[in-house]
Amino acid sequence: MTNPPSLVPNEELLAELHLAEYSAITARLSTWITLQYAIYAVAGAAVAAVASSSLSGPPRIWIGFLILQLLAWAWLQTACEIFIHVLYVEEELKKKVASLTHSHEFWGYEPSLNKIRGKGFVKLEWTAGLAIGYVILLIGGAWLLWTFTRPWRWTDLFWVALIVYLSVMVGCKLHQMEGLQRRMKQIK
Repeated sequence: MTNPPSLVPNEELLAELHLAEYSAITARLSTWITLQYAIYAVAGAAVAAVASSSLSGPPRIWIGFLILQLLAWAWLQTACEIFIHVLYVEEELKKKVASLTHSHEFWGYEPSLNKIRGKGFVKLEWTAGLAIGYVILLIGGAWLLWTFTRPWRWTDLFWVALIVYLSVMVGCKLHQMEGLQRRMKQIK
């Protein structure tokens, strides 16, 4: 690899600032990734807590639904934050550094990952797997509620409104994530 041309003092300062920004962003990314994986542990603990609770019938189902919705939203939120940070590095910060170094020979990791992850099961998982699994769980829970919660009480209407609201939030967040993912695929 060739050495970049010498930088004038202002360019050196800018380069240092951009590298410091890159370091801060990658540290944030590490935190978001850690939080995203922590959601799986929380989901396992939540399932165990609901399963072993003294609640039975509709309250247990409603609480299970609520936990499913909140965990789905939290997972999607962390994914969106990860994508936003990576997009900033690839679309903004990389251009700034390239203008200083007159080279694009750096930060090739994300484009490399994009090439690898754009094929096979991971693509299927992103395009269909998560949404299909989520919808199956929602339909299964709705069937359980419809089957086992008659007659409905006024509190059931509160739960329905809350679950519908959270479903809309999750749907909007999924839509945002899909848009970010499309932008990620365009990174060269």
